[in-house]
Amino acid sequence: MIKNSIKVVILGIVGFFLLVYLTAPEQIQNKKDLQIAISSLPEYLQISNEDKYLKTNELFSNDYLIVLNDDAIAVFNELDKYSDKKIVLAANISKAPWLIKKLGVSNEINRLYENSKYKLIFDESGDLVKTIGLTDVSQNAYNIYKIQNGKLSFQSRGLVKKNALQEGITKEEKEKLL
Repeated sequence: MIKNSIKVVILGIVGFFLLVYLTAPEQIQNKKDLQIAISSLPEYLQISNEDKYLKTNELFSNDYLIVLNDDAIAVFNELDKYSDKKIVLAANISKAPWLIKKLGVSNEINRLYENSKYKLIFDESGDLVKTIGLTDVSQNAYNIYKIQNGKLSFQSRGLVKKNALQEGITKEEKEKLL
């Protein structure tokens, strides 16, 4: 009787660890110090403010890529008023629940960026973020990558006001950040 109980406990522990191992999320390798070839990015990316897909090589003929997390999305929608650089933006919303992405996030992003001259990549599945190895997905962070010779290289990371998306941000705060 005790022998059978021990077998059940051991099998339960092995089964638990096997379940944890098989369902663990994919680990993203931090590639901040590496240059990432644009050809390794997904072939097509969804552009939110134009409601279409574009080839990656068309998008990345710009000078910079800025990957925006939640609060930074609310701040950078008027970046074109403050910069004349060639920039492509990416909304990193891959960690949001599916229903939130479909109902709330896409509509809000389209509303915020409808008048922006910069193209905004809607990285719903997180393929772009995985490929560039972005491990910092803080709510109020943004990451800047320089695009040069068909490669992306990490330049800097910055923070915006926490909860800027929910609570809003004043024009003065936005000007200071941009």
